[in-house]
Amino acid sequence: MVVSSRRSPRRSLLHLSVPKLWLLLAPMLVAGAYGLGFWHGRGHSPAPTAKLVPALAKTAALSKVIEQQPPVSRVPKVKKNPAETISATISRPLAVVGKIVEIDTSTQSQAPEPQEPPLPKYLKTLPRSGFGLQLGAFQSLTEAENFMRTHQAAIAGQDIYVWAASVRGKGTWYRVRLGRFPGMRSAQTALRQLPQDLASSAMVVRYR
Repeated sequence: MVVSSRRSPRRSLLHLSVPKLWLLLAPMLVAGAYGLGFWHGRGHSPAPTAKLVPALAKTAALSKVIEQQPPVSRVPKVKKNPAETISATISRPLAVVGKIVEIDTSTQSQAPEPQEPPLPKYLKTLPRSGFGLQLGAFQSLTEAENFMRTHQAAIAGQDIYVWAASVRGKGTWYRVRLGRFPGMRSAQTALRQLPQDLASSAMVVRYR
C-alpha cells in the first residue's frame, strides 16, 4: 500500500471570515474562563460563564447579519465641467427686484428735423453775350428756388441766373439758366455733362 506523501494544506486563521472566527474562538474562550474560575476556587459558581455565553452568542449573530448584507456599491463621483456650471448659471432667469420707473418722454430732447439744403447763390441779371443752358421755367420764384436746392450738387460752382420774363397770356415765368459759354459747341459739351434728369429738360440758349 502506497502512502501519499502529499500533505493537506493547513488553512490559516486569517483566511476565515469574522463570524466563523468567532464560532471557532467562542468555545475556547468559554473553556478558558471556566478553567480560570475553577483555578481560583470559584469553579462552583457559573456566574462568569453564564454571563459570557449570551454575549458571545449575540456577537456571532451580529456577525452573521453583517455577512448576509449585500455589499454596498460605491457610486463614482462625476466631475462637473466648470464651463457647463457657468453656462447653466448664466442661463438661469434672473429675478429682477425693484420698482418700475416711468420715464417722461415729453421732456427728452427730440432729434432735430432734417434741414433743407441751402439755396445756391444766383444772379438776377443775364449776361449780354454768349450762350447758356436753360434748366427750367417756373411760375413762381419759390418753385425755382426749390428746383435749385434739389439739384444743388449738379450745379454747384457755376454761375446760376434766375430771370423773370413776362409771357403774353401766361403771366410771369422764372427761368433758371446755368453758365456763360463763349460758343455753341462749348455750351453743348456742358449740356452732355449734366445728369440725365437735368439734361432731358435743358436746352442751349443765347444771351443778347
